[in-house]
Amino acid sequence: MTHLFISLLDQLHIWHNLKLLGDHCYMMPPKAIKHRRSLLPDALSSLPDNIIDIILLRLPCEDAVRTSILSKKWRYHWCRLTELKIDESLWKTEKDLLNPTVKFTKIMYKLLSLYEGPMTKFTLYVVHLASCPEIDNFIYFLSRNDIQHLVLNLSLGKEYKLPSSLFTCLQLRHLSLCYCSIQHPSAFQGFDKLISLKLCEVNISSELLESLISHCPLLEELELDIADQSDTIEINAPMLRLFDLSGNISSVCLKNVPRLVKVLLYGDYIKAEDLDFAKLFECCPALEHLLFFSFGSEFSAGAGYEAPTRLPFNLNSVKRFHLRGIMLVESYMLSYALCLIRSFPYLEYLEIQIHEYGFDYEDEDDEPIPEPLELKHLWDVTFNHLKEVKLGCLTGTTSELLLIKFLLAESPVLERMLIDRQYLDHEHLDTRLQIFAEISNFSRASPKAEVVYIDLSRSLSCNYLPDNISDVILMHLPCKDAVKTSILSKKWRYHWCRLTELKLDESLWKTKKDLLNPTVKFTKIIYQLLTLHEGPITKFTLNVAHLESCPEIDNFICFLSRNDIQHLVLHLPLGKMYKLPSALFTCSQLRHLNLHNCSIHHPPAFQGFNKLISLELCGVTISSEVLESLISHYPLLEQLVLDIAENSNTVEINAPMLSSFNFSGNISSICLKNVPCLVKASLECDYIKAEDLHFAKVFESCSALEYLLFNLFNSGFFAEEGFEVPTRLPFDLNSVKRFYLPDIADCEDEEDDSILEFFKLEHFSNVTFNHLREVKLACFVGTTPEMQLIKLLLAKSPVLLRILIDTRYLHDKPLDTRSKIFAEVSIFLRASPKAELRCLNLHNCSIHHPSAFQGFDKLISLEL
Repeated sequence: MTHLFISLLDQLHIWHNLKLLGDHCYMMPPKAIKHRRSLLPDALSSLPDNIIDIILLRLPCEDAVRTSILSKKWRYHWCRLTELKIDESLWKTEKDLLNPTVKFTKIMYKLLSLYEGPMTKFTLYVVHLASCPEIDNFIYFLSRNDIQHLVLNLSLGKEYKLPSSLFTCLQLRHLSLCYCSIQHPSAFQGFDKLISLKLCEVNISSELLESLISHCPLLEELELDIADQSDTIEINAPMLRLFDLSGNISSVCLKNVPRLVKVLLYGDYIKAEDLDFAKLFECCPALEHLLFFSFGSEFSAGAGYEAPTRLPFNLNSVKRFHLRGIMLVESYMLSYALCLIRSFPYLEYLEIQIHEYGFDYEDEDDEPIPEPLELKHLWDVTFNHLKEVKLGCLTGTTSELLLIKFLLAESPVLERMLIDRQYLDHEHLDTRLQIFAEISNFSRASPKAEVVYIDLSRSLSCNYLPDNISDVILMHLPCKDAVKTSILSKKWRYHWCRLTELKLDESLWKTKKDLLNPTVKFTKIIYQLLTLHEGPITKFTLNVAHLESCPEIDNFICFLSRNDIQHLVLHLPLGKMYKLPSALFTCSQLRHLNLHNCSIHHPPAFQGFNKLISLELCGVTISSEVLESLISHYPLLEQLVLDIAENSNTVEINAPMLSSFNFSGNISSICLKNVPCLVKASLECDYIKAEDLHFAKVFESCSALEYLLFNLFNSGFFAEEGFEVPTRLPFDLNSVKRFYLPDIADCEDEEDDSILEFFKLEHFSNVTFNHLREVKLACFVGTTPEMQLIKLLLAKSPVLLRILIDTRYLHDKPLDTRSKIFAEVSIFLRASPKAELRCLNLHNCSIHHPSAFQGFDKLISLEL
């Protein structure tokens, strides 16, 4: 700790005297040196109280407490600090896997018993703790100790309801609340001294929020992040200077904000018709700086809607305008952006960041926006005060060039236009030069205007990467490597703890030299995640095929259910079936669910996953009734994969939105009851009696089916003596375009009269494959039934183009036999004059193409 004090004392400008003291010691005799060394603790003890306070305030809370060992004067001096911050660093250690709630409780009781004097600033940052009543007690303690600056970030399992004692903190000047529920007492008169308020992910009604803001007469800074708010909120804050809003922008009306200088608005999922700029800015005469981030991919308008050309009033005080994430490929979006710009006649600085995916919507096949469409209404607009323009993420689309042309032509005092070229550099050199040349030829109203091309990406180190870019990097790394990035810098430390996607598999705990039971390591990893991770987890994959049963899985699923999980994959150990906890069925945000080797019993009150679009169940234990109930309670289900071998009762599939169905098991137990949108079906089964297989029942509601794979005609498919196979279904499946029959068993006796009789052409006199274009026969060995099948297909397919025959097994036969087979096939009658036979063998061979080989230009399918 000594080096830490040295650095702090140096900042306090008293290190010079201590340094002279040290140098003087070298000139003393040994006894005097010993005497002078004993004075160092006295030097620390003689520091004024205000200097000790500054030192302690610069230390983490844990280190500040440890200073009690320095001397009698320092003992419990930290108990009189006016500022205190409590976070996970106080109770979290690498070797301690105990429930952190226990340590947190002890810390709170210590503070309540030892602390003395006023506390002006307090920060409490706790995540992943169980609900603690000690927080209520401590807030009550703060209300009696003149708290002025309070920060509560309470990402607990259960939404935390603020106690009434908080609303008695009349000295509050700064208040920040995250993840809690707010309901102030009816007698609450407001915070008369509050100057800044931050509410993030809080549960509060619009009426209560309006009342809270209006009862803070000195409020200067307001930050709101309330995504679920739908009712209109009128902001009545006459002293407000900064307003930062994330959420539903259309729900806000800046009613009385005469001093408002800076506004930051972030909004998604908004209709253009609902965004009333006039209502939003009706009382902003002092507004100077405006940032809008609402014109992303979720900004939409209905058919026939026309964006306003300008606001009904000018905002003459606006000097700086930032437009983030705007897409210039849609005409109404461009019109909305120009509407705002047009209403700021005294604008001096304009920054527009083009939506980074905007270029995906414009290519050579798109119709570019004609120039008169957007510029014909702008001849009366001139930016007489615009001095600088910055355009980010430029890709050179027609709309972007039109905007550049307009700004250069209508800005008589423009000094520079900065264009971020990082995306342009991905284009071919000729394309870039053409864009630069076109921009350089644009007319410029200002003789001083210059266009400067910059690349912002090259000036960024890993410390300056935006959080969303860091997230993308981390999500592309294995979990183990993502954790290791904590050593890169302070910004990257524990950044992985905020990842929205996690994958746990054996690579995390299995090493070549470690032979310990992997369950121990797995348990530690789960507890570390429960302790460290913060924020939502949208996708989680757990693959623990070789572990013993772990109760920690239950705890983690409960953790996921409280963190907005959307995509869950559980590959659990074979052997003893893992019973899913009831917490899984509370994951209301689930969109993708993949379960392997577990037992499913949902609670009777379970109403289904309303947002689920894909479900995969493999090796699970589930009754047919529960399975039917599960599927029918997923109204948006599009993809279904079932691998259930032991089910014997009939399961009716009722999924009106289902488009893909993959089934392995007892096919005779499946009935596709209500699947009008089903396009692709893959059915695989072993050991089934032909008498039990009712195709009519399976396909009774498959009007849209295009792709069908059947894998059931193997050695396990048999019939009783005398059973007759139906010649056709009672209905036609007219939409089927592709049909696959893998592993169809050939008869052991190739001269079996019944088989040969079956393939005779006269039995197919009423059958013609009028649309069949391609046939592929795999594992061809040249038996008589195979030859008869080829003969039948050639004779009954008038538009056939080709039959591809896999001859890998045919090469085991003598050359004479092969020649005879090829000769026989070549003389078969062909209904299609274009039909050709191709023999392929691309299995178990080595491929070395010539160096001059340029590829197969017309190849559309390849199987190796």
